[in-house]
Amino acid sequence: MNIPNFFINEKMLLSLFDLLPVLVTVIDLENYEIIFTNKLTESAFGNAKGKKCFQYFHLEREISCEECNKNLLFDSQKNPAGIVFYETKNPRNNRWYEIQTQAIRWEDGRWVRLEIATDISKLKHDEKKLLRMLKQENLVSQIAYIFNTIGEFEEKLMKTFELLGKHTEASRVFIFEKNYSNNTFSNTYEWFNIDIESKKNNFQNVPSECFADWEKDLTENSVIKLKISNENTSEFWKLYFQIYKVQSLLALPIFVENEFWGYIGYEFCYQIHNFAVADVELLHTISLLLSIAYRRKKILDALRQSEMRLKEANSTKDKFFSIVAHDLKNPIYALADLTEFLYNYYDDWENEKRKKFIEYIYASAKQVFMLVENLLMWSRTQTGRIPFSPQIFNLKEIVCDNIALFQALAVGKKISLENKISENISVFVDLQMLNTVFRNLISNAIKFTPSKGEILIDAEVLDNEIVEIKVSDSGVGISKENQEKLFRIDTPHTTLGTNDEKGTGLGLILCKEFIEKHGGKLKIESEINKGTTFIFTVSQKTVTSFEEK
Repeated sequence: MNIPNFFINEKMLLSLFDLLPVLVTVIDLENYEIIFTNKLTESAFGNAKGKKCFQYFHLEREISCEECNKNLLFDSQKNPAGIVFYETKNPRNNRWYEIQTQAIRWEDGRWVRLEIATDISKLKHDEKKLLRMLKQENLVSQIAYIFNTIGEFEEKLMKTFELLGKHTEASRVFIFEKNYSNNTFSNTYEWFNIDIESKKNNFQNVPSECFADWEKDLTENSVIKLKISNENTSEFWKLYFQIYKVQSLLALPIFVENEFWGYIGYEFCYQIHNFAVADVELLHTISLLLSIAYRRKKILDALRQSEMRLKEANSTKDKFFSIVAHDLKNPIYALADLTEFLYNYYDDWENEKRKKFIEYIYASAKQVFMLVENLLMWSRTQTGRIPFSPQIFNLKEIVCDNIALFQALAVGKKISLENKISENISVFVDLQMLNTVFRNLISNAIKFTPSKGEILIDAEVLDNEIVEIKVSDSGVGISKENQEKLFRIDTPHTTLGTNDEKGTGLGLILCKEFIEKHGGKLKIESEINKGTTFIFTVSQKTVTSFEEK
């Protein structure tokens, strides 16, 4: 409203300005005293006439406001500069006003400031709400975009946490996941400000009972808000807040396929945070996005595992056909050739030569038998049809029985085969499985130990009633590179023995599977041209199979 520069009657102002839906005030430019207010101003602030404007409108200020500066109202020639616009929030009623002010002449000739204030609080509220909504929409869009791009889940989550931390001004953003297999909670992912201490490593595999109340509250109420100043905050959380310098905490649940998966937490360390309803609703939306992301991750993990199992199954199938087509065929052909040769020339040979050929036939038949036995045992393990029936047995007796099977073969290569196991060591094992382990390890040791070498079998009882068994030889040894291939079905590794003995590489894979079935471990220590030691563990006490555990 542009008011011309002339003397104006006070009564005229009263009648004119009382009709306007705005706050009108006239203020002396020299002493800042209020000369006139219209009825709307009086209803908002009371009778202000004769009081200094900066003290009355601004809660007892001691000096004038910047907006009252006369230099803003006059140009360099001391003429009125026209209307000056500005916005301000009044501290007396916390309402926003758009102010139009200009210098005019009062009826007594002095310069005064005419101020017209329009209440724009609703406009400011709507503007703030709109800006918040745009900011929230942008945040949700950014997070949705992150999880729809290609990349590792953890990398996406860290980018999301950083956005959430900046948006909420949180000091830490983190996720606790529930592990239903061992009934624990773990802090799996965490983002924190540069000057804040990480707490992730301190909260791994925490028993679920520590979170029982939280899980119940999150499931039923969908939110937990804690402040260090709250009277109902427990002593535990007060101590937690003190240790990690937390002032406020907000937690929201994450559900995957309607099952409680865990929660996302926001911690504020610098000051107590008041959680606005709109902010909590936004973070609930983010929790839903994370639930979808976790569900997608669960599906992708299942697909990867399925792909891995399929790859292993194909590798197993290929290995099976390789053994049947090649490794089993060759010794059977050799056995057929030897028996045919003996049949054709039996009458022409002396007894000593016949006996030698029979020894060859026996060795070949034994190789075929062991190969077929391993093949059958392995195929049964792949289909889960092999029983596990552990009992208490004397370890030395088991080893003696297995050494007896290979004594003739060892003597033929002039190899010393010694059982050094103490008489009083018992083990809780499936006898058929352990026999298979010993047969394969002893057979391998003989195969790769040269003439006049030695093979030792020993054992000792470790802590927790665990028995460690060693099968050592003075053979050719195994390189580091080949050691890594020994127990993998998808990377077959076979080597000729010192007398060109053949194998399939299947025996050691069986050994590993059977030992793990007992809850034990199999490892190898070897050095080229110095020998090899296979070390494995079994228990002395009652155990269930590894799969059942």
